[in-house]
Amino acid sequence: MSELWERIRAARASAGMTQEELASRIGVRRPTVGVWETSDPTKRSQPRDRMLRKIADATGAPYGWLISDKSEIDADFISQNPDFKNDSLDSRLITQKKNNRRDLERALLELHSLLIQDKISFDDAEIIIAVANAIRGRIKHD
Repeated sequence: MSELWERIRAARASAGMTQEELASRIGVRRPTVGVWETSDPTKRSQPRDRMLRKIADATGAPYGWLISDKSEIDADFISQNPDFKNDSLDSRLITQKKNNRRDLERALLELHSLLIQDKISFDDAEIIIAVANAIRGRIKHD
């Protein structure tokens, strides 16, 4: 069985969020999330039920899984995230976000270039527009 601090960290990591991002989404400061997630029981505190619900909503983790003492963390998740229980997790997530942003900027520049050159087909344009609309709709709900 896993402990609450491990489930909070796993939920956050599965959502690809840093402690800072989770804190911002649920209305607390980053050190508060750090205290909830620390492996040191002498420095750890537990969030209240209202915060656990916010964590579940922000990360997409099922609330029941988050609060259950019988909940396990998927072995595949742990094997794919070897830094899950140490402090390098946030550094890795920050690096991944920077790399994703760089890759997205490159892709958008390439799309812009293809558009300027009139090399985007009607079907491709419909797909790009649909993706942009889906992202816009998701952002409005966040």
